[in-house]
Amino acid sequence: MMIDITIGKPARRTLPALSAAHLTLTAACFVLLLAPALWNGYPLLQYDTGGYLARWYEGYLVPSRSTAFGLFLHLGECLHFWPNLFLQTGCGVISLVLRVTALAARPWHRIAIVTWLSLVTALPFLASALLTDIFAGVGVLALYLLIYHQPDLGRSERIGLFFLTAFATASHSATLAVLVVVLGFAVLCLLPSDRRRMAVLLPGGGALAAGAAMLLAANFAFSGQLAWTPGRLRDCFRPHAAGWNRQALSRRPLPKRAAQAVSLSRQAAGHCR
Repeated sequence: MMIDITIGKPARRTLPALSAAHLTLTAACFVLLLAPALWNGYPLLQYDTGGYLARWYEGYLVPSRSTAFGLFLHLGECLHFWPNLFLQTGCGVISLVLRVTALAARPWHRIAIVTWLSLVTALPFLASALLTDIFAGVGVLALYLLIYHQPDLGRSERIGLFFLTAFATASHSATLAVLVVVLGFAVLCLLPSDRRRMAVLLPGGGALAAGAAMLLAANFAFSGQLAWTPGRLRDCFRPHAAGWNRQALSRRPLPKRAAQAVSLSRQAAGHCR
């Protein structure tokens, strides 16, 4: 008697269908991570926020103030910057953290890990603030996935992670330095084991190069100078060292919402001192 056994390829995992439970729990994740901003009634502003936002209107470069991040803030200005918070929280935090930890299989896993992170870390305050800080961690997670988990990613995920890493690179020079260190560490890990696997570093390296090009292009478009954002390397890790630029806004008049945000950030700077 012959037994015919056919072993097929495992079915490709598909995304779970949207349901009321998925949407409800996803909304709960947003509420948990944006709780400080929701309680405040406005996105959290800090010492540096006005400096980033003013880049669109001043038209010149300031130390440690990314024009790429300034453009990101400007795009959400008409809606009081809430789109910026939802975008950086949804795309950057919820999706990446769950993808890296592989705990997004069920809806209850999602709410459990987000609740834990909201209670024991400062993540809600980072997600609620109009600062580049959130993209430092997001950039590291995105680069990690691009380097070590390419076979597990779909095409749309790879493209999204590429641009997310590029934007994180352009958001702050310190973030670029951290990502370069992560890429260099990956080179040291892969080089002795199997040089043929070095090709997996190309998307990550390309994302860093694209981010650098993005920042140079934004600087040229804003100021007419094809130059890197000014500031010494040691000041990249001390964002307050550059100080607040007190020159009058002369390039473009500030609309009401932008003027309010800049004024509030200046007040925050005064309280910090």
